[in-house]
Amino acid sequence: MTSTGAFTAALEDLEPDTTYYFTAKASGSVTVYGDELSFTTETIPPTVTTNPATDISADSATLNGNLTAMGTASSVEVSFEWGDTPAYGNETPAQTMTAPAAFSGNLTDLEPNTTYYFRAKVVGDGVSYGNNTTFETYALLQISLKAGWNMVSVPVTPSDNSVGAVFPGVTAIYTWDPVNKSYTVPTTIEPDKGYLVAVTEDMTITVSGVPVTTWTNGITAGWNMIGSVFTDASIVDPNDDPDGSVESFAYWWDPVGKNYVFTIDIEPGKAYLVAATQDCTLTLLSP
Repeated sequence: MTSTGAFTAALEDLEPDTTYYFTAKASGSVTVYGDELSFTTETIPPTVTTNPATDISADSATLNGNLTAMGTASSVEVSFEWGDTPAYGNETPAQTMTAPAAFSGNLTDLEPNTTYYFRAKVVGDGVSYGNNTTFETYALLQISLKAGWNMVSVPVTPSDNSVGAVFPGVTAIYTWDPVNKSYTVPTTIEPDKGYLVAVTEDMTITVSGVPVTTWTNGITAGWNMIGSVFTDASIVDPNDDPDGSVESFAYWWDPVGKNYVFTIDIEPGKAYLVAATQDCTLTLLSP
């Protein structure tokens, strides 16, 4: 420098959360030093990611996250904020972690068929959050079976859709094959299909799963036994292709009166006989 004035120097590759000491130095005919000062570099916050929920049921779920970096802290506390609105309102108990890894938290006593919001949280040298994520608890479907034959459907997708898992303890179960015009024994339960279920005494079966709000099924000319969706629907104006192939009415079996009942309404959990004038597709959806 050839005249008095301010001067600077940039430092790189310093350690975070570290105190450094410095003094200004000037050399000319003599060497002089300024006062000794210090500064402390900033801390680095930890980071987390939010992963999808697992083990979802009608009233419980497991939240998942991943601690991706510790930052400058030697230990951190991780948790999940969660609730049935984007404002969360709840937090799982904190867990102490000393190295990056996956972590989880269990939720119980949840409401069925409800959307929940959650995100991972970490507290160390600062606070960080993962992305907001949602999951939906399974719906509960109760199917009332009367002693004798019942014509029912299952408008949810359970984690296990085998016949034994969905209808434990029943005497017999059949579905209608409209191509071969015969009853067959199913191995799995599908929401678009109807089933004849026999029991020796009145019972109620509860099935949990993801609600089915729409399906499309191939319909054969003649009589077909169809399933339902999770909310009330109607067959009065069938959503068929080609249009006009499916008749605008249906029949369901009344297990108490032991007779078929004419209807235009499709109720959750019931199965129905519908007639088609030609092969087509039928789409049923919640209004």
